[in-house]
Amino acid sequence: MKKVISLIIIALIMAVSVLSAAVSADMGPNDSVNFSFRNTGTELCYCTLLSEKTNSGPFSAKDESRDKDVVDRAFSDYRDPDDFYYLHHYSRIDVSKEFEWNYFPPSTFKILLYYPGTETFAVSGIYEQYAIKSFFTVDLKDIQVGADNLTLTAERKYSPFFVVFAFIMRMLITLAIEVVIAIPFGFKRKKQLASIIIINFITQLVLNLILFIEAVDSGIWFIFLYIPLELLIFIIEAIIYAFALRDPKNPRADAGDCVLYSFLGNSASLICGALITIVFPWVVM
Repeated sequence: MKKVISLIIIALIMAVSVLSAAVSADMGPNDSVNFSFRNTGTELCYCTLLSEKTNSGPFSAKDESRDKDVVDRAFSDYRDPDDFYYLHHYSRIDVSKEFEWNYFPPSTFKILLYYPGTETFAVSGIYEQYAIKSFFTVDLKDIQVGADNLTLTAERKYSPFFVVFAFIMRMLITLAIEVVIAIPFGFKRKKQLASIIIINFITQLVLNLILFIEAVDSGIWFIFLYIPLELLIFIIEAIIYAFALRDPKNPRADAGDCVLYSFLGNSASLICGALITIVFPWVVM
C-alpha cells in the first residue's frame, strides 16, 4: 500500500510539472526591471529602454510588425552615442510615475525619456539587471524639459521588509508540503514531525540565503544553482532522516522509507518552489 501511495505522489508531482510547462512555457521566475519616477512634473513624457543588443526575447530593433506612431518614430529616430538600440517598446510615465518591462527586458540597457512637447530626450548611463526582479528609482527634479543633453541617474530601490516577508512565506509553504508528504509514510509522531520541521527549516534557510546572495550578484543565472543545491539537500536530509525518523513502534519506517520520503519531499519542494518564487521571489528590491 505504501508503495502505491508513493507512486501516486510521484505521478502527481510529474503531472503538476508537465501541466505547468504545458500551460505556459514562461512558467517560472521571469526577470523584469521596474522604474519608479519622482518629480516627473506635468510635461507629457514617454519612457523606453535602449538595449546593448539588437533584440531581447520577442522585442527587436528591426520590428516591422507594429504601426509606427509618432512616439515610436521619435524613439526610432534617436541615435545613441554608444550605439544602443530601441526595441519598439515604450510607455507613458508622467501619469503612472512607473515604467515596467516584465517580459524579456534587455540585461544591459539605458533609460531613454522622450518629451513630445519640446521634442527633446533625456538619457541615462549604462545599467544592468542586478537580480531576477530589478527595481530602480529615477529622480527627475534636476531635469529641465526643453534643454539638450539631459542626463538621467537611476538608483537601486531596496525593500528589505519584502525580502524577509517573501522568505517567511516560502518557508511556511515548503514546510507544509514536507509535512503533508510525511503523513502517508507514517511519520506522524511529534518527535518525527519536529525533526522534519527543524531539519527543513535549517536546510531551507541555508538554501534561501545562498540563492538570495547569488540572485543579487549573478542575476537570473542563479537559477542554475537551484537544482544542484536541492540535490545536495536531498542527500543530506536522506542521511539525517535515516536516523532521526526511524521509530521502533513503526516497523514501516526503515531507512528506505526515509530516503524515498526525502526524495519525494525535495522533488515537490523543487517544483513548487519554482512556482512559489513567481509570487514570492528571492529578490525584490
